Amino acid sequence: MNFRELILHNFWLKAFSVALATVIWLAIHYGIQNDVTPSQTLVGRLLPSQLFAVQVSVIKKPTDSRAYQISPSQVTVLVAGDEVDLRRTAASDLRVFVDLTDVPSNEVVQATVHSEAPLGLAIRDIRPTTVTVHEQR
Repeated sequence: MNFRELILHNFWLKAFSVALATVIWLAIHYGIQNDVTPSQTLVGRLLPSQLFAVQVSVIKKPTDSRAYQISPSQVTVLVAGDEVDLRRTAASDLRVFVDLTDVPSNEVVQATVHSEAPLGLAIRDIRPTTVTVHEQR
């Protein structure tokens, strides 16, 4: 088999394979660059979404008796999911929190907001993504 036959034998199958491999590589590369999981990409594009205003809660060590003031105390959460699940969901079903287990005393910190949603829902966005935390005296 010469070089020409090697290239032209099943040419369209080979061309399709190269094109498919390129699309898969681009999708993975895009996901890595933008820190997006495949499920977030699918859920974000296919399912309806709804905004919720949710209170930010604090996670701290059980022995930490300090009180904290969070500014802003509420964040806006964009949730995607099945229409029926979204209608049944209330802001209280969503968990939005900052982890202050390693915050030193008497410091003002910018804390990243974390979130959890019930099964079947996906959190697409949180605004703002950070809050200011002050220790109350």
